[in-house]
Amino acid sequence: MELLNDKNLFFEKEEKNLKQFYNMYLKNQIELSKTSLGNHQFSYGQNGQTSHQVTEEYFKANIYNWLIGNFSFSYENIVTSPNYYIELYSCFFTFSYYYENHYNLLPAPVYYPVRFKNYFSTDNISFSPLDYNIGYYLNEISWGSHCKNVEMTLNFIKENDLILSKEGKYIKNDMRILTELFHKFMKIINSDNKVTVDELQNFEKEVTEKLANKEYALYTVNSLKRNVSYSDKYFSYIIDKNKDFEKNLDNLIDKNNKLEKEIKKVEEIKEEVNNLSEENKKTKDFYLTVSGSVMALISLITGNISLVSKEIAAQHIFIFNGSILTAILIFSYLFFSLYTKDAKTYPKKFVDTIGLTIFGFFISLLIYFLWVV
Repeated sequence: MELLNDKNLFFEKEEKNLKQFYNMYLKNQIELSKTSLGNHQFSYGQNGQTSHQVTEEYFKANIYNWLIGNFSFSYENIVTSPNYYIELYSCFFTFSYYYENHYNLLPAPVYYPVRFKNYFSTDNISFSPLDYNIGYYLNEISWGSHCKNVEMTLNFIKENDLILSKEGKYIKNDMRILTELFHKFMKIINSDNKVTVDELQNFEKEVTEKLANKEYALYTVNSLKRNVSYSDKYFSYIIDKNKDFEKNLDNLIDKNNKLEKEIKKVEEIKEEVNNLSEENKKTKDFYLTVSGSVMALISLITGNISLVSKEIAAQHIFIFNGSILTAILIFSYLFFSLYTKDAKTYPKKFVDTIGLTIFGFFISLLIYFLWVV
């Protein structure tokens, strides 16, 4: 710990606490002096009575040596020995700076003198850091027992007017908040009602917002998430949501299948309408073509009758009939090309028709000149 790297800073910062523990030692010595053990507090020699009680400077120096690992166990008078209070202070010091050192031991430790005992007192003094990992406690009895130990520690600190580190000062208020949160936590994991993820996350948010020690609030949230019953609430919600999703997905698939069937029916109807429209168009074109052909034949017949009655030369009648028939064939081919072929071939067919017309025209001229001339 950085504080122990500077001896003067340590004595300056811990001056009051060191003084209080030395006073505890002196108080114990006063009580012992009232018993038969008081005779062991002094020795007598040529120079008179000599006290074996240690000085405050000796007490403080040995505390520092204990904390840095250089303590010497050379004091032999068990009645006036300060070793118990030296070790007791080291327990308090470790407790006080537990959070500043970022400890998060599991299970939560209890600091008390182990090497030295106070054989002349029935007091069992210990220091219990507040455990922020409420998710690891199985019931309210175990949590209540832990809080009782922490409260006894705080009472001892208050009675002896000891000063805690900055983070240690959060203990009392955070213990009250953690107790409230623990009751809510028990209701969540023991309830048969389903809990949503939003409710769980709001509870975790409440933990981080209310606790004063923000670093250890994260330990609290982690302990909750590692609790099997609490995690089961998360998984149950996710499983239920997944079931709802699968159900909704099945409904969407059914609706999609129905929609595809409806679309298929519409396409079939559309195709039928197109087919009927095409057939209607072809029928219409057929009647137009037939009507045109009939009219052309009628014109041809009436024209021939008129030419014969006027005694027109046979070659002229032949040229007239050939021209009419050629025109009928050309226009028949034109209608056939435009209404029965792919739209992409219209330009080519039209050019072919024009070429055929010109070719027929020249053939007619050739026949005319060969026959008449």
